[in-house]
Amino acid sequence: MVRAVYEIEIGGKIYTIPFINGGSAGYIVEEAEEKNEPAAYIVPLSSGLLEVMIDLTTTEFALTKETQEVLRKLVRELHKKALSNDNEHVPRNELWFEVNSDWVSFSIPNSLVDEAVANVAKIALNPENWRKITVLRCPVCGRRVRETETDLIGIFPDDENIQILFCPEFDQRFRGQHVVAFKWDGEWKQPSYFYHNPERDGLIEVKKGSYDNVTLYLLYLEAISGDNVNFKRPNLEWMRAKILWKNGEPVGYYAYSVDAHKYPTLHQIFVRKKFRRQGHATMMLNDFLNSFPGTVLIEDPNEATQNLLVKLSLARRVDRGIESTGRIMFLPGGI
Repeated sequence: MVRAVYEIEIGGKIYTIPFINGGSAGYIVEEAEEKNEPAAYIVPLSSGLLEVMIDLTTTEFALTKETQEVLRKLVRELHKKALSNDNEHVPRNELWFEVNSDWVSFSIPNSLVDEAVANVAKIALNPENWRKITVLRCPVCGRRVRETETDLIGIFPDDENIQILFCPEFDQRFRGQHVVAFKWDGEWKQPSYFYHNPERDGLIEVKKGSYDNVTLYLLYLEAISGDNVNFKRPNLEWMRAKILWKNGEPVGYYAYSVDAHKYPTLHQIFVRKKFRRQGHATMMLNDFLNSFPGTVLIEDPNEATQNLLVKLSLARRVDRGIESTGRIMFLPGGI
């Protein structure tokens, strides 16, 4: 007969593994997360088998690779025993179990649950078989994200040596997943790290793979999540960019190219909302114009950039939008 609760003593600590229905798993996980302890429970399946779950995602730890191999071997041995008992509900393949760095999950008949708890669970719940990992909160939705969730890790567009950890939640308004952290100098750094730097002030040219390159990427994401949904990511393979810093905080940026078109081309200007109407866009536009005397191109200016061009007498209002007063030209497809 299966007990209602199993208890395992490891290093003087008692771990409980309750026998629950599937609907109660959420409560077990939530309670374990508050205590920074693994969530362990057993759930009866409709097939008559029992699912054993040891979940470390509620902690700041993960199973070591060596432990994972040991656990896979033990679970396979349980599988062989289950098959030898001629239980028709036991799957003939190994798709019925999963062992990875974050959890152990497998299904067994009632007759083997005591052995499973005594062997597999005791190893998985032993802190000596864990390793410390980085667990972060998404800065937007607050969800916990673990560095072991490899399917959420991508490569930074401008430098393959920099990794990005994304939130699993899809933001429909943002049309994507928010950035949780970047792997920088061997450590996971959250976006706030790249938004505060007392050494930065004024306009700074962005170099590929640099600290400012990461800041530029975050500013671009901020831009497209707001009014600039048509912006394309500044590609430093053929574009250049400057970030305007003020008191160690990024105000905005402008992206441009020198050789991609007949004339130097301004592709986009972005100022963060809290810094708008303070002359920062004018400063960046003037910096671009002063860097390239003569004719320049403006790529498809949005409403804010149109207003700025008119304000500086670089363009005038016409029925269809704006037209150049002489020095600037618009790219084909622009206004």
